[in-house]
Amino acid sequence: MIDGVDKQLAAKGMQKVTSNPDVWVVYSNSLTDQKQLVGTGYGMGPGWGWGWGWGPRISTVQYNTYITQQGTLVVELADAKDHELLWRGSATGTLSDNSDKNIKTLNSALQKLFKNYPPKDKN
Repeated sequence: MIDGVDKQLAAKGMQKVTSNPDVWVVYSNSLTDQKQLVGTGYGMGPGWGWGWGWGPRISTVQYNTYITQQGTLVVELADAKDHELLWRGSATGTLSDNSDKNIKTLNSALQKLFKNYPPKDKN
């Protein structure tokens, strides 16, 4: 994660230094479980009237719960002298069991995150 952010900032012309920085880069990430309830096996519900007959119908629904992990990355850039926030970006995505896929997802998210950095003047 840190290497990916460093690469994106270097591509924007910023250079990493070990002392007296102009900008602080703060990284934070979090993982949360996302529950998804999926219904399957729908049948006909109760019905009255013409056509298929009179009376209630049997309805069966099975629900399966799936839990996925969602990761969020937040990057903040702050002025080292004035201690003011200059820019904040975040990216969120679903993680898989495949680490190679997660690395590709992270790299893609970082490209999107830094696409509009530095921010353009509003004037």
